[in-house]
Amino acid sequence: MLFLIKFSLFSIPIYIIKFLNLNLLPLQQIHAFILTCLFNLMSIKSQVFYTLSPETLAEIPAIHLENFNLSFAIDNSCTGYIAMLALTGLIFSTPRKKFKQRVLFLIGGLLILFVINVLRIFLTILFALNFGEEYLDIVHGLLWREFLLIVVILLWIVFLKRSK
Repeated sequence: MLFLIKFSLFSIPIYIIKFLNLNLLPLQQIHAFILTCLFNLMSIKSQVFYTLSPETLAEIPAIHLENFNLSFAIDNSCTGYIAMLALTGLIFSTPRKKFKQRVLFLIGGLLILFVINVLRIFLTILFALNFGEEYLDIVHGLLWREFLLIVVILLWIVFLKRSK
């Protein structure tokens, strides 16, 4: 029961970000920069520009792929912040674990989630470029969101097993 209460408390930042329409601009900019570098490495000329977010009504980074004349905005949900906060909540809600163990595992877990999330966005855009934008919502919405959730659960299971 205590686990559920703690985990619920750790989910509050998610609702605050959503309710107040807070813009996670630094995290969005990091994603946009890395993605632009990845596309440029693949000889897909790309650049970052800023557009208005329908989610927060603030300026957010977007990536323009010049070879295809397509643009993709990087909004809050693209950053993987919900998965990162969920992992944080799971790790710090787990009873009888040392603080140092939690922090060290969380640093590694967040880094893994960040890398997977950047690859998720990159591969989703590549899929859209190769198979058409009409499939973007299916790949992004159905496959990748659940995949990120599975990664969070697997990381938590690894945390539980490693720290016995």
